[in-house]
Amino acid sequence: MKRTVPGGTTVLLAMLVACGDPLGKGWLIERPRVLGARAAVSTDDARATPAPGEKVFVDWLVGAPGPLPRMGTSFVACVAPEGNYAEPRCTDAIATAASIHEGDAPIRFELTMPDAREVLVLAAFCDGDAAALDPRAFAATCTNGAEPILATASVRGVAGGANLNPTLAEDTIRFDDAVLGKTGPAPCVPPRSEHAFGVALGAREPGETLVLSHIVNAGTLDRQFSALDAEEAPRTVSVPWTAPEAAGPEPRTVDIYFVLRDGRGGTGFERRTICVRN
Repeated sequence: MKRTVPGGTTVLLAMLVACGDPLGKGWLIERPRVLGARAAVSTDDARATPAPGEKVFVDWLVGAPGPLPRMGTSFVACVAPEGNYAEPRCTDAIATAASIHEGDAPIRFELTMPDAREVLVLAAFCDGDAAALDPRAFAATCTNGAEPILATASVRGVAGGANLNPTLAEDTIRFDDAVLGKTGPAPCVPPRSEHAFGVALGAREPGETLVLSHIVNAGTLDRQFSALDAEEAPRTVSVPWTAPEAAGPEPRTVDIYFVLRDGRGGTGFERRTICVRN
């Protein structure tokens, strides 16, 4: 059986929950899972909407219960089929790529924007071995027989209106009222202790509604989503989190992912770590 992660608009992948994940626990990563994708013009990382002929990077954020395993990837891009409910399929590819990815960094796919309003990107991910993607059927197989993860995204061109990606600046993410940065030692907490993540939501383009997904690979989050309406004043959202049990005498690392979407196809994401120890 294949696991399919539906996508939509400019790498929006909204309400992204892999098939089979328990309802109400979308905030918990229990197996490798696509969490989001972000398109950006190669020469202007802030811009989500490329002009024809510009190179675009599509970065895929994949999480796992522990360190991200070795992942086989396969991508196909094509001009998006017409229609509001068109099937996610590609018959004439404009870009393809396949590789083996190692490490926790986002997985990158590159394409050159054609003279089109929108490009559809099909993706397949395999835990531990190569992925083979059939774009006409939107199906995939893993060389090792594992169950593939399928996901879609789309890249909107400037014809649909210019748009910038929302951002999560270094000081906008906090843990128990202290800035939770990308670098430096992770803060350590006792098992089963109660805490809160805080994220400042505010800077956005006119008319945008910000939706923030917060997802962990251990412990218990209060919820998966927070939002800031288009007319709402900037504010800091607080998300309660209960630490998990420690795995043993050694400290346990917990990853938390933040995926910010602007409702117009722009996306930003960040990953942070917390230490749990007795």
